[in-house]
Amino acid sequence: MFQIFHQVNKDIYSETDFESILCKAIPKIETLLEIKNKQFSVILTDDEFIKSLNNSYRNKNYATDVISFPASELAESIDNEDDIGEIYISIETTIHQADNFSVPVEDELKRLIVHGILHLMGYDHEQSHEDELIMNEQENFLLSQI
Repeated sequence: MFQIFHQVNKDIYSETDFESILCKAIPKIETLLEIKNKQFSVILTDDEFIKSLNNSYRNKNYATDVISFPASELAESIDNEDDIGEIYISIETTIHQADNFSVPVEDELKRLIVHGILHLMGYDHEQSHEDELIMNEQENFLLSQI
């Protein structure tokens, strides 16, 4: 089960399009990963907000595409064992990256939500080259199925 929140100027994007893409993709991902009974939030935001998160929590002073906070890092989630965390996605960066990679925005958004969910499940491409390969393989598999 997931919830989508909008923390972004709605003039930046068509809210319905992004939300409908996520509402179609996420249930498929949940089924494939067997996490249908788990809860998480997806927050659609802008570069300014995600930059502040990136700086505060990762000491990186620039906007990024997606940041995930596993429930173990969120004090308010401790009481709910089914809550696996929060995913923040910058709509601005999603749009820019889709353009830079010459892919549809829908495909880039799917890539980011898969990436974010895998982080909530404990995958971490920044730990080692082997972990990066494992996470990339899982991402590619999930993307081929949704």
